[in-house]
Amino acid sequence: MLRSRLILVTFLLAVCAACGPKAAHPQPTAISSASTPTDPSSPASTQLAGYTHAERSAYAAAARAYDAFAARNDKIMAEARTTVAARDFYQKYTINWPTAWTSLAQLANNHITISGPTTTKWTRPQTVDLTARSGPTVVLRRCIDETKRVVTQHGNALGQPQFRTPHVYVVTLQQKAGESWWRAGAAKRGATC
Repeated sequence: MLRSRLILVTFLLAVCAACGPKAAHPQPTAISSASTPTDPSSPASTQLAGYTHAERSAYAAAARAYDAFAARNDKIMAEARTTVAARDFYQKYTINWPTAWTSLAQLANNHITISGPTTTKWTRPQTVDLTARSGPTVVLRRCIDETKRVVTQHGNALGQPQFRTPHVYVVTLQQKAGESWWRAGAAKRGATC
């Protein structure tokens, strides 16, 4: 049971309110995380054909915000301690912070840490909905290589066969009314990539 919880917690970067498609846009070709357009008028943004300027801007901002979120969350998972700073981070930057906090507490209580780098091979927008009732919403699809991830319990490495092959993860980012930052939802694991 602990192993199944561990696998779930490993993929739970935060919790998603709704990760299904909301808009019907064509899927652009792959965009590597290194070329995620920071300027929607850049040549890389031509890979986002079919999206408006505002949607491309939202996509680029959400992708950058998720990179920053994931980097900070990786540090929290590597420490696996329920600190005030971790709680404050989840409260501000996740869609459903109590579930993210509970997952961190499960890691801490079971003396499990998750460390090591991940590599984003590509990022694609699944949907961009700037008129969603809950606030502007961007759903990203990312091919993530986790082969260098290490999961330990009481300092002993635990085998993680699901990390051997890169997988597509789908994550929702959302801006709530009155907020200028993006909140991340759970990264849902999909097929290999």
